[in-house]
Amino acid sequence: LNYYQKEAKPSLAEVKKRITKALPKKSIWDWHQVRDYFDDALLKFENIKLLSQLLTLDDQWKLWIVAIERLNFILEQIDDSSGDRFELETLIKQTITQLFIQLDWTDQGKAEWLVKQLDENTLDIFPDIPEHFELTPEVNRMFLHYCEQALAPGNNKVKQMDEERYRLEQLKTPLLKHARESKNWKEECRLLALGAYQYDDFLEISQVCLDNAEMLDAEHWLIKAKKVAKKGYEVSQCTQLEITLCLAQGEEAKAWRISWRNFVHSPSYRAYKALNDFRKELAASHTPNQETFNQYV
Repeated sequence: LNYYQKEAKPSLAEVKKRITKALPKKSIWDWHQVRDYFDDALLKFENIKLLSQLLTLDDQWKLWIVAIERLNFILEQIDDSSGDRFELETLIKQTITQLFIQLDWTDQGKAEWLVKQLDENTLDIFPDIPEHFELTPEVNRMFLHYCEQALAPGNNKVKQMDEERYRLEQLKTPLLKHARESKNWKEECRLLALGAYQYDDFLEISQVCLDNAEMLDAEHWLIKAKKVAKKGYEVSQCTQLEITLCLAQGEEAKAWRISWRNFVHSPSYRAYKALNDFRKELAASHTPNQETFNQYV
């Protein structure tokens, strides 16, 4: 480092080579060896970080993107189930997010870059977007706008593919957070409906509608959930929400009938206790047929 400070600044290519040497491609499965590998890499990266500060800001940015890509690459052949990489991973992620603040890109350029990372999602290990990045209000506004654009029907791929569903979730997450913080439950439901296909997707939307006293919409999404619910626990969750919806609408008698039918279909001591507790809760407003209940039990 002293040599470079006094004689000549290092080139980007030179420092990139140091990254490759710090994270050599190896196939390692023994946890002792994995620990030693990342301990050695961390020491080398601490020197790389000092050396990188002699580069231009643009080259520093390129260098640390290479670093995160290299870390992802070598982990394909290294079993780090014990998490020995975490300290190095944190160093790389923090450096990237700190450099992001300093970049002289336009607000639009920063927003577009963030959305591109979410949309393409080529790296398993990467700073969380947008949580790990410090965004100005304008960059955040444009970021949300571009997320919305990326979700437009014309930009969607085959929805049945797992990759496409994951892509939708990545793009929806910051928009959902914004909708919830803004208490815009209709926008929240609209976003949740994008790519929804499983019973719990529909139940989540139904619950949001119920929480906001939109009973017809809650019932609509509950019906969709019941249509795709197949397994016992899936049907049970739909039933529980149906009972909650009945109670919210003042239909205690209907709620009791559903609970009783559910118990008769799958009787057990645990189900009996739950049913009896529910009967007690309803006692003040509705009295189910006690004789029928006692006879069955």
